[in-house]
This record gives sequence, structure tokens and C-alpha cells, in this order.
Amino acid sequence: MPFNDDNTMGHISGCYLVASAWPDFDSNLEINKKVAEFVERIEDKIARNRNKTRHNWFMIALGYARQAQQHYRNGQIETGRKLLRQAWEQLESGNKANRRKTTFVAGSDGKVRSI
Repeated sequence: MPFNDDNTMGHISGCYLVASAWPDFDSNLEINKKVAEFVERIEDKIARNRNKTRHNWFMIALGYARQAQQHYRNGQIETGRKLLRQAWEQLESGNKANRRKTTFVAGSDGKVRSI
């Protein structure tokens, strides 16, 4: 699905928040479409990504998102919601991964060195 936006983490977050709050947030929402959009946005993000570390985190997130999608289709809402949360946690970790800076290294002897 081509998106009419830049498909930022904010857009993906919006899908996650709306889907995870269903049906309390909006019982008229077509949940399967919203979860499918969440999956498609992650796929799009992966396709345009050039960072290997982020790519790995996002692939794990995609796996959780696809599992969540299947559980929502099967009416297993709570399991789907938990899997959505796991997907989101992986996305957050992947988004932060390229910003992490190593500040120390621990050697095999247990000594810590600052970098």
C-alpha cells in the first residue's frame, strides 16, 4: 500500500496505539484493516532502511506484527494485543539502536575500560 505520508515512526505509532486500544477506543474501527496497515508500514520501513542494526530489530517486529494480525483475524484479541506490544517494543529498540554509543568495554578479565 503506498502511503500519502513519509511513514515515520509517528505514523507507525499511531497505527499501533489505535489498534491496541480497540475496541475501547473505537468499536466501529475495522481492526483487521488497521493491523494490516501496521504490518504494511513496518514492511515499507524495512524496504527503505539502509541500517543493518535497525533492519534486524524491524524484522523481529514484523514477525510479531504478522502473528498479531493472525490472532486478530482469529478473534484472539488479547493475544493479538500482546503481540502488537512486542512488535512496538522491537520497533522502539530498533529506532534507538543506531543512536546508542558505546561508552565502555568489559574485558574477559572483568576489567572495564572507558572508550
